[in-house]
Amino acid sequence: MLARSYPTRLMCMKIRIVGLLLLGLIAGFGANAQVWLIGYAPGSQGDSVAVFRVSDFLSETRTKIATVPIDDRGSFELKIITEETQVWQLQIQGRYATLVVQPNSKYPFTFPLVKELKARTLFDNQVELEVQRGTETSDINAILTSFNSRLASKFDDYAMDFSYKYSTGSSSFVNSRKGELVKSGMVNEEDEATVSANVDPDFMHRVKEFRGVIEQNYASAFEDPFFVDYVNYSIAQLELYAGRDRWEIYYQYLNNLPVKVGNPEYMHFFRAFYGGMFSGFASDGKNTEVVRTINGRRDAYKLDSVLAVRRYMEDRDVRQMATLVNLQSLYHDRSWSSEAIKTTMEHALTLEEYKNCHSHIESVLGRLTFGSAGDKLLDFRMLDNSEEIVHLSDYAGKFVYIGFFADWCGDCYREMELLEKYKSKYGADIEFVSISLDDSYERFISFVQMNHNMDWTFLYGPSEERLRDIFAIRAVPMFILIDPNGRLMYDYTRKPSEGINLEFDRITKRSATDNRIKVWDD
Repeated sequence: MLARSYPTRLMCMKIRIVGLLLLGLIAGFGANAQVWLIGYAPGSQGDSVAVFRVSDFLSETRTKIATVPIDDRGSFELKIITEETQVWQLQIQGRYATLVVQPNSKYPFTFPLVKELKARTLFDNQVELEVQRGTETSDINAILTSFNSRLASKFDDYAMDFSYKYSTGSSSFVNSRKGELVKSGMVNEEDEATVSANVDPDFMHRVKEFRGVIEQNYASAFEDPFFVDYVNYSIAQLELYAGRDRWEIYYQYLNNLPVKVGNPEYMHFFRAFYGGMFSGFASDGKNTEVVRTINGRRDAYKLDSVLAVRRYMEDRDVRQMATLVNLQSLYHDRSWSSEAIKTTMEHALTLEEYKNCHSHIESVLGRLTFGSAGDKLLDFRMLDNSEEIVHLSDYAGKFVYIGFFADWCGDCYREMELLEKYKSKYGADIEFVSISLDDSYERFISFVQMNHNMDWTFLYGPSEERLRDIFAIRAVPMFILIDPNGRLMYDYTRKPSEGINLEFDRITKRSATDNRIKVWDD
C-alpha cells in the first residue's frame, strides 16, 4: 500500500483503528446483551446503512449483520444481541466507519460526510464517527483517546531509535556487515544473523511506568479482555521496536497463549514480530530448506517440521499462524511461486496437524486467490446514472470490460478518454462498463453529466453493499474482463493504455495490426 517505514505505518493503522471509535467498554456482559446504535447521517436521507462484523484481522474477513434504512431526518437505529466485544464496520454509500462495541451499550453518533481533499485515495473514504458528548459512552471514549494519545506520544519520543534498531537488526544488514559486527561484539560468529538486544534501560523503565499508569487510570476498562489485549499488544510493539530481547517478548506475549486474530492490535504486533521471516530465509544461505520446501516440495507437513526447530517457533498454533502470515505476504512476491504457496496452503487443509488453523487458512487462501482467472463473479446489483438497477446477469452471453474509477482520479480519466476510441471500434462485440467508487451518488452523477460524451454504461459501485466481496479492488484505475459465462478471463487485465485492444482483437477475431489504436506508451 503506502511506502512508509513499518513503525510509522503501524502507528497510522493504529490511529485509524482507534479513530474507529472503540466505544462502550464494560457495560455488563451476559446472555442476550444488546448493542443499540442511534445514528445520525446528515446528507444521507433516504439511503441505508449496512453493518458488517470484522472478525478476522488476518484475512480482513467481514460478515454482514444488517441493513438499516435512514429516514427523511437522516436518523437510523439498530439493536443487536451480542455476548462479546466485536469490531463493526458501518457503510453508507461509499463511506466507511468502524466501531468497536460491547454488550449492553448504547452508541449515539453522527456519521459525517467525507472531507474534501486536494489529493485522495480510496482509503480517504474511511471517516470517523462523531460521538455525542454527555452520553454513557463519553467517559470510555475519553479513556481510549487518552490511551492512544499517550501511546503515540511515547512512540514519537523514540521513533528515530526504533527505526535504527529495526533496520540494523535485520538479517540483510547483519549478513552484509557480518565481519564488522562480530568484531564489535554485536553478533556471535556462530549465531544466526540477528543483532543482540541493545535496549535502553531507561526506555524499559518508562514502558513499565507507562503500563502502571494505564492500569491505574483505566482500571474499570481492564475488566474487558478486548481492551486488555489491545493495551498489552500495543505496548508489546513498543518493546519489540525498542529492541527488547525477542525471546522475552515471545514467552511473555506468544508462547502457549491463544492466537487472537479478532484483535487488531494483536495482529499488528504478530505481523511485526514474524513478518518478513521467510524473506530473510530466502536471503540467508543457511535457511534455504524453507524455500525449497515451499517452492519445490510444496509440502505443508515438511514445512511445519522444518520450522518447528527454528527460533520463536516452539508453540504449534503460533508457528502455524506465523507460517500463514508469511505465505500471505509472499503470495504476490515474484521471487516466490504463488502457485507453490497456494498448493502448500491447500495441502495444509488436508492435514490434521493444522486443524486449529484450517478456518484461517481457508479465509486467507480465499482472499489471495480472489479475482483469479476462471473465477465466477457473484451477480451484483447496482444503480446506474438513471437510478435504474443493473445486474451482472443482464450481460449474460457477452464479453464485458469493466473499469473502476473515482472522480478525483486523474489516471482514471485518461484511461476513459482512450476507452472512448475502443468503444467505437469494439462496442458491437464487447460491453463497456465503468463503476464509480466515489463516496456519494451525487458525485458520481456529477461526473457522468460532465462527461456525457462517454456513451457507455456507468454504475455506482457502493450501491452494491457487497462490492468489496465481489471485486478484489486494491486501487484505481483497475480493469477486469469477463467472458460470456460471467467468469474472469485473466488474473491481471490490461488497462486501455496497456494495450487491451490486443485482447479485444483476439476476442473479435480481428487482426491485431489492422488499424491498431495507439496506446499511451506509443
